[in-house]
Amino acid sequence: MSRAFRRRISSAVVEDVISYCIPIWSTARVLLGRLGFSRLKEYSFLRLKSRELWTFYKKEPSWMELPYGDGVRAIPLVVAADWTANQNEVTRVQVTRKDDQFELNDWIKGFTDPAIQAYLEFLKERNRPEPRPDLNLRIASWDEFQGNTKIQLQPVSYFDHIRTNLTIDYIHKPGGYCLREHVHKDHRLESLGRTSLADHLGIDALLFSVDGHLILSRRSRRLAVTVGKFGPSGAGALKASDFPKFRKRVALPELNLLRELFEETSLMESDIDLDRVHILGVGRDLLRGGKPQLFLSVPSLLTADKILEKWESAETYWEHKNLVPFPLGKLALNDSLSKEELRKLRGKLSALIARHLQRMTEPLLGALAMWWYERKNAVCR
Repeated sequence: MSRAFRRRISSAVVEDVISYCIPIWSTARVLLGRLGFSRLKEYSFLRLKSRELWTFYKKEPSWMELPYGDGVRAIPLVVAADWTANQNEVTRVQVTRKDDQFELNDWIKGFTDPAIQAYLEFLKERNRPEPRPDLNLRIASWDEFQGNTKIQLQPVSYFDHIRTNLTIDYIHKPGGYCLREHVHKDHRLESLGRTSLADHLGIDALLFSVDGHLILSRRSRRLAVTVGKFGPSGAGALKASDFPKFRKRVALPELNLLRELFEETSLMESDIDLDRVHILGVGRDLLRGGKPQLFLSVPSLLTADKILEKWESAETYWEHKNLVPFPLGKLALNDSLSKEELRKLRGKLSALIARHLQRMTEPLLGALAMWWYERKNAVCR
C-alpha cells in the first residue's frame, strides 16, 4: 500500500468526523439567523428528505430498492429504463439530436428569477465563479416500439437546469410555494420528453478498480448542494459536444459517456476495460424533480492505489474532496455469479449502504441500485 493510498484513507477518516459535525453547525447557524444574531442566510435549494419525497410523490408506482440488512430499502428514484438483464438492448437504443435549443416558458422564468439570484449570491459569498454557460442535452422525446427505444436529445442551458432542478424547492418569500409544488401538484412526475423543467440528462459512472474496490468521490464543500456526500467518481451531465459531430443519429453507446469520469479522475481510455463498460439504465431522481440519470458500470484496469494517485492531476479535481475506495472484492467484477457468491456480495453492499446511506447522493444510490439489479441477473441458473 503506497503512501499516497494511506494518505487518502486518513483523509477519508478526517472527512467522516467533519461530516458528522457539519449538521450541528448548520443547525446552529440557522437558529442564530432566526434569532437575529447572524446575517448568514439559509439556502434551501434541495430540501426534501427521502420520507418527504415518498409522501410528495405518493402516486409514483416503482421505487428503486437496495439491499439493506435482511431486506431491502426503497430509495427516492424511479426506473425509466432498465437494461441490466440484457446489454444487447442498449445497442438497439437509437439517439437523434434536435437542433433548436430548449426554452423555458415565461412563467417559469419569472417565477425562478429570485431562486437563480440567490444561487448566484451563494456562489459569490463562497468566492466561487459563476457556472459556465454550457449547453447540455435533455430528453426531448422518448419512444418505445417493438422492443426498440428511440430518444431525441435537445440542447439546454445549464443555467436553466439550475433554475428548475437545483432550486426546485427554493421559496423566495414567506408563505409562498416552490416550483416543485407547481409543476408536480398532482404528485406525479411529468413523462420524459414532456416535462416543463430543463431536466438535462445526468451521467453517473460507478468506477471499479481491478482489485475489487468501488471508487467513490466525496463531494467538495465548494459545491452548492449535497456537499460532503459520497457520489459516483464520474458524475455530471451529457454536454451538447458529447454527441458525435456531423451525425444526426447514433446508437446510445456512441455518445461520449465517459467524459465526466475522465475529467474528474484523470483516467484515460487505456485505463478502462472498454469491452466491459455497461450502460445499466435510466432512473429519475425525485430530489431533483425527476431529472433523468444515465447509470454506468465502468471497470478499470488499474488498482485502487493507482486510481487515487492519478486523481490529483484531474481536470476538475476540485469538485471532490477526495476519492475513497470501498472494498467489495473481485466478486463485484465477475460476469457471472453463483447464488453463494451473490449472497456474499449482497452482504458487503448491504453493509456499505447501512453505514453510509445518509451520506450518499441520490444519483449514487440509483447507480448502485441499477448495478445491483445487474448483479442479480448475473447469477448462474
